[in-house]
Amino acid sequence: MFSRKNAIMFLFVLLISSLILVACGDSEEGNTDEGFKITVVYLGTDYEVDVLKLDTVAVEETQMVPVTSILAATEAGADWATMYYDFESADGFNPRTKYTCDETIPVFGDKIAQAYVDPVSHRLNWDEALGFPGCSKVTDLAKIIVNDNPDDGAIDGDTDGDEDGDTDGDAEVPAEFKMTVTYNGNDNEVDVLALETEDLDGVTIVTLESIIIASGIVTEQQVEDGDHAYMSFGFIAADGYIPAEKDSCKHFAPLPGWQLAEGYININEQRLYWRDDSTVGSCMGVKDIATITADDSYVLTVNYNDTLARVVVADMTTVDFDGNQVVALDSFVNADGMVSSLEQQTYDFIATDGFMPSSKDNCKDFLPVDMATLAKGYLNPTDHNVYWDADLNMPGCAGVKGLGSIVIQSAE
Repeated sequence: MFSRKNAIMFLFVLLISSLILVACGDSEEGNTDEGFKITVVYLGTDYEVDVLKLDTVAVEETQMVPVTSILAATEAGADWATMYYDFESADGFNPRTKYTCDETIPVFGDKIAQAYVDPVSHRLNWDEALGFPGCSKVTDLAKIIVNDNPDDGAIDGDTDGDEDGDTDGDAEVPAEFKMTVTYNGNDNEVDVLALETEDLDGVTIVTLESIIIASGIVTEQQVEDGDHAYMSFGFIAADGYIPAEKDSCKHFAPLPGWQLAEGYININEQRLYWRDDSTVGSCMGVKDIATITADDSYVLTVNYNDTLARVVVADMTTVDFDGNQVVALDSFVNADGMVSSLEQQTYDFIATDGFMPSSKDNCKDFLPVDMATLAKGYLNPTDHNVYWDADLNMPGCAGVKGLGSIVIQSAE
């Protein structure tokens, strides 16, 4: 028989067990993630929304919270359909930093009703009918940034941390605008206002290539011949801000010389921009641009599913190939550790002048290559050309002259 003391102990254990069972049952029925909150930044004011308190809807058999519900929960009373939307993950990633999202982000309000947040994975999702790129599906969403102007909230080179991204089309030409081009430790001053300008959609600009020519570090003929393609460049604002030091911009730096043609200086704003079709992220823009740094480093770009890595060729280990010191191509593709399954990918090539040999009829049966073939290819860091083992019988077009990028894609 139970004593009174044992009976009380039995009831206590039974109660605790029941509570544990109830808790376990709840965890199987729904999300137990506590504290999943999203900050809606509306015209500079923060509104914190507890996503787990909002109703979900079924989207392709997954329960998700409509972004419109998150916005409504702020009670800001905005006309959400007329606003522009940016997004930011918990680690600070903004899809504007991906060139594949330049034409998608910010999103205008007429599409925001087709946006959803998964309360379990915290991932931002879009209606597949929109055809948005993968970069727009922000993982671990933390902020929704709402503005009434698509340029507000931009992250292209703000040096003061305000992230306003404003462009002043009415700015007057400055009385003086001089820049420094630092090459191998030597400073060369350039009077930007003395250079030939171009008109770009009503904006007066100076190209980056014209600035480095004026600095004397290269000649106009060398630029025409593409010799500067094998140099690398960086940018510094007047206050010392360096975009390449931002986590969201590190994979765009150092900038290979062949991409200089994609950038320009708005002389009225004294600001560095990148052309709309550039693969350089807008985060590499710089307000109050003051300095261009340059050196003779040959930088190879590795592009994996639109994520870029820059690899300095001189930092790679060389091997002997027909009496020349070369770098094995397969050593580049995972130098940044961003590819997890090398054997399941294909590898294509783009020259610094934009030529893609796989587009040639006599090359498309050979390119892109698989990993086994890539392991028999080499880059000569002196002449910048690609060479292959003789037993592959590769056509001449596969010997890329002036390699600029290796493009990695999933094998179909």
